Amino acid sequence: MMRLIRSGVLALAIVAGSAGMSLAQDAETFDRGVAAYNAKDYEGAARAFSLYLQAHPGEKAALKNRGISYLSMKEYDLAIADLERVVAMGASYDDLVQYANALDSAGQYQKALPIYDRATKMEPGNPSAWRELGVAHAGAKKYGLAADAYGRAVALKSDDAALRGLHADALYKAQRYSEAVSSYQLLNDMKPNDGDTLRMLANSQVKTGDTEAARATFDRALRVDPNNFQLNMDLADLLYNGKDWAGSIPYYSKATRIDPKSALAQAYLGDALRLTKDLTGARAAYETALRLDGKQLDALKGLIPILKVQGEISAARSRLEQLRAVDPDGAAALDKLFEN
Repeated sequence: MMRLIRSGVLALAIVAGSAGMSLAQDAETFDRGVAAYNAKDYEGAARAFSLYLQAHPGEKAALKNRGISYLSMKEYDLAIADLERVVAMGASYDDLVQYANALDSAGQYQKALPIYDRATKMEPGNPSAWRELGVAHAGAKKYGLAADAYGRAVALKSDDAALRGLHADALYKAQRYSEAVSSYQLLNDMKPNDGDTLRMLANSQVKTGDTEAARATFDRALRVDPNNFQLNMDLADLLYNGKDWAGSIPYYSKATRIDPKSALAQAYLGDALRLTKDLTGARAAYETALRLDGKQLDALKGLIPILKVQGEISAARSRLEQLRAVDPDGAAALDKLFEN
């Protein structure tokens, strides 16, 4: 999932007149920047605040607003420069968070962490501070730390379903599956008809080895959200991995109908059909996968032996060379098919 740029509410300024600009002009310029920002014209906002700063160099509210505008434009270096100056003037909680957001968005995770830490110490009872820290850790794939930070936020705001979802997802990615089961169960109590929540609960149950509970959760999820592509894929994977290849076929097949452009779903359907000895169906699924994605490895690896068995040696060799171009080791493993 892509990270969203986190931008805050613009600061207000106490506008004072200047030699080069009247009081009314000052106020109008500042307000024009706020209006542009609210209209998502971030470049226009940055220009207006820059003009204001020409008359009021270093004025904190305008400097912060320009930094937030730059952050929304993804001009991270400019945002960092402005927001660093704001923090140096005497930082509020929001000043710290905005500066840390800019650093984190620019990929400067290690520099952002102590700033987020200052924010959590400044307002330890503010769940947003812990949430922002969690987002930073998750963006750096430090999922255990993210889960801990989100956990602090959830303890402060237990009725926030979105926050609890972030916590549960971080626990799952941190491979803390038993905790994830508990967290998704609590989230399910808040969102009882959410297919994705039930799907992740089932996946967590799979990871803890409770496949019976997982199957029941998947079945419940499909009653709620039968056309959820990933839900059908995940249930099919559970059955396939349990060697119930025939049982997985209806769910892989449903997934291909939900998303006809998914080469992966077609390839996995081909694998299940091949293992149930339906070579004609498997070949059709593999060939469909390769029409969608000519480099789909599972489809290439599954199709080559079928072509060989069906006597289409030239076609099999052609597909083998196609595989060799993208997966030399995988092709080497299949070379033995052609030794005799």
